[in-house]
Amino acid sequence: MNDPFHTLELDEILSRTAAYASSEKGKTRILSLRPSGDADEVIRRLSLTSQALKLLTDYRYSGIENFADTDEITEKVRTGAVLSMKELLDVASVLRSARVAKTALEKYPSDVDGIKDIAFRIFADKSLEDDISRDIISETEMSDAASDTLRDIRVRLRTMKNRLTEKLASYTRSNEYSDYLRDNFYTVRGGRYVLPVKSEYRKSVPGLLHDQSATGSTLFIEPFEIVSMNNDIVRLEGDEHREIERILGVFSDRVLAQSDNITDASERLALLDMYFGMGRYASSTDAILPKVNDSGKIGLIGARHPLIDPKRVVPIDIEVGGDFNILLISGPNTGGKTASLKTVGLFACMLACGLLLPCKEGSEMAVFDRVFCDIGDDQDISKDLSTFSSHIRNLTEIMTSFTNDSLILLDEIGSSTSPDEGAALGIGVLDYIAETKAKAVITTHYPRLKEHAMTRNGIMNAGMQFDPDTLEPTFRLLIGYPGTSNALETAKNLGLPTKIIDTAKQALSGSENYETLLAQAFAIKSKAEGELKAAEEERRAASGRLAKIEESEKKVKDALERINANARAETKRLVNKAVDKANDIVEQIKQELKEADERALLKAKRDLKRLESLAYEGGETTDSVLTEDISESEIVPGAKVVIKTLGAQGFVAKIRPEKKEAEVNCSGKSVKVKFSDLAKPVETERIARKRPTAAPAPSAAPSAAPADKEINVIGETVLDAIDAIGPWLDKAASLRLTEVRIVHGKGTGALGKGIQSFLRSHPAVKSFRYGRYGEGDMGVTIAELKPM
Repeated sequence: MNDPFHTLELDEILSRTAAYASSEKGKTRILSLRPSGDADEVIRRLSLTSQALKLLTDYRYSGIENFADTDEITEKVRTGAVLSMKELLDVASVLRSARVAKTALEKYPSDVDGIKDIAFRIFADKSLEDDISRDIISETEMSDAASDTLRDIRVRLRTMKNRLTEKLASYTRSNEYSDYLRDNFYTVRGGRYVLPVKSEYRKSVPGLLHDQSATGSTLFIEPFEIVSMNNDIVRLEGDEHREIERILGVFSDRVLAQSDNITDASERLALLDMYFGMGRYASSTDAILPKVNDSGKIGLIGARHPLIDPKRVVPIDIEVGGDFNILLISGPNTGGKTASLKTVGLFACMLACGLLLPCKEGSEMAVFDRVFCDIGDDQDISKDLSTFSSHIRNLTEIMTSFTNDSLILLDEIGSSTSPDEGAALGIGVLDYIAETKAKAVITTHYPRLKEHAMTRNGIMNAGMQFDPDTLEPTFRLLIGYPGTSNALETAKNLGLPTKIIDTAKQALSGSENYETLLAQAFAIKSKAEGELKAAEEERRAASGRLAKIEESEKKVKDALERINANARAETKRLVNKAVDKANDIVEQIKQELKEADERALLKAKRDLKRLESLAYEGGETTDSVLTEDISESEIVPGAKVVIKTLGAQGFVAKIRPEKKEAEVNCSGKSVKVKFSDLAKPVETERIARKRPTAAPAPSAAPSAAPADKEINVIGETVLDAIDAIGPWLDKAASLRLTEVRIVHGKGTGALGKGIQSFLRSHPAVKSFRYGRYGEGDMGVTIAELKPM
């Protein structure tokens, strides 16, 4: 009996699949796969492969990182051995791959839970991984940071080597030794620094001889002067080696403590890598997860043999196990019979290994307990077995071993002997299998077998299509129709003399002529069924187009209804929104008018108080001051003027020529007056009339500090504070003050920000800032004024 693993080329499939694994351990797992007859196990494998494919294609997961095989390392450490730096780095690579896979896969959804469950159980030790990666730089180098002792040893070692090399360099630069040395350099022999001395000057350079060149012309001498330094270096190197070994021992103990977990992590990583490799191979062959049934049915649609060039492979549809359990395939040589047989067997084995199948959706395949096959010439000269004997030996083993759950593949049943006896033997085998529930695909050239299949229940003919016009096989399998060998037509087409062909046709037996007539009848039937199928497909296509038109009309109608409904709803929403907006605007206007009235009333009261104070608070009146008319050109900032209507005297702080208006400071109060209400005082004796001093009336207006260097606006609105600060700044500027202080309090900070915004555009202000610690902090603004 042939070994399906090699005969069906499953070994080649696994080899190609293994190339898609990232790690050697993953590749080994794939190459070790064997078909399982346990349906539950096969379904589990297929599910994991399918999930891996989904992660790779739908979720763009990159798969498992490459990692080292640590099986021998963990076995070694269990014996008490100390691991090398390379071995520890290999352990770190496993721990890193484990951590990365565990972290990355846990974020994916539940449709890949099988893969996630494997990753979830992976052991990870980031502390050990990080420590190894930090302390071990390469396979041969340990970091100075691995321990304080190692760092100290290496510092002293480098210092000693620098001293020694400097001493040796002095020899090479010395005029005294330049003639003795072969070259102006030093080297190392036996771990000790030496000089290359010409052999004839051996006695001129006292020291220890360590080596000589192949010709003997150069001696490598360690001068006595550097022996002690060399000894120190050797000793320090020994200390360094012992400290490295100690550190490796510590790491080895940590690995030993987790050796079982590390082994388990390595196995789980290999398992994941195997499934991702199988997923990548499935993607490369455009494979799918078929329906797996428990009825023993094979129903492949568009099955493509994965080892045939994708540009040349002809997909086949093949069915076994529904109305019949045995499929008998006939047809011409090189027409694809054996390829079809192998495709069925290979797909059964691939499925049982957990590999997805390169076929179309809708395909299904059963899980068989075993796949038996007798394909090709298995002649064994060493055992004196003919081709026929080999086939009979294989057939005997198969017939005595298969079960109802087996798949049997027989190529050219009854061949390699006389046609009559071979056909009779074939009929016997067909009937023997037909009495069971086993599934079989068998190829033949014998007409008697094809005739037998037409009358025996459970056996179905199938033929490889042959184009009678080109006399070439199409490699398409037609179930229900026996194939013909077309040997005479092929021979004629290849140039065999017509006379030979005619004689051969006359020599055909009745059954063979019957086969030809039968084949012609089936060809006519096939053509008729093809035309019927084409007509049915056209009818279905037309029905489909009509259904799509009706569906499109319904969609348009539904869309119009939705648009109208949405338009009505949107119109109502916009109207309601507009009404609400209008109401909000009206309320806002009412509120703003109310607030404006309140501000105007408060300002009027404050202005009235200012006017009252001007009449009495130290302001000189026209009764004591002689005046004369003043021209507009004389009204400039700083000019002394008299307000005629108030009889008060003051200084011009600011003018607005376009409005013919000026701001006048009178006893610390700022008043806006028209140019026409101003006069120029005449310097004569003046009699000041002052209002008797009285206690000031309570007022909420801002207050100014002595000498007008400070104003307090706490509790004021921004607008009211600005109304008070503007004239006060003008007066401070006229008094040539350089710095003033505005007290506004902290509160929410809005008042301070509003005042500073006003100061930013005031012409008298040079700069400003919040108060520093001890000046009032954020509750005070200090303003620097421009010089007049």
